[in-house]
Amino acid sequence: MILPFTNKIWFYPKVIDFRKQLNGLIILVVDTLGRNPGSGEIFIFRDRTGKKLKMIYFDGKCFWLLACRLEQGRFKLPKKSDTAVSISINQLTWLLSGLSMQNDQEKPVV
Repeated sequence: MILPFTNKIWFYPKVIDFRKQLNGLIILVVDTLGRNPGSGEIFIFRDRTGKKLKMIYFDGKCFWLLACRLEQGRFKLPKKSDTAVSISINQLTWLLSGLSMQNDQEKPVV
């Protein structure tokens, strides 16, 4: 699987229940974000501790659920809020590399 970086990437900074699996996250995308989970966009969610991320993505054939857990330290995440933000591929790279994704301008969902 290769993620297409031409589609939007959405980061939801509000803490979610990390017991949610794929179906629960798809419902969250539809009901809370008002987005289409089958759009090919990437949706990223965080846990309470800041040590775990979950991402969902639809590649045209199947849904992918990706999980990332740090063994040491925490991700440098923006403040917890109810507003999802569109982030760039650079911000995603920074986030996964342990850098702050605040270096680039965030675009709130309207």
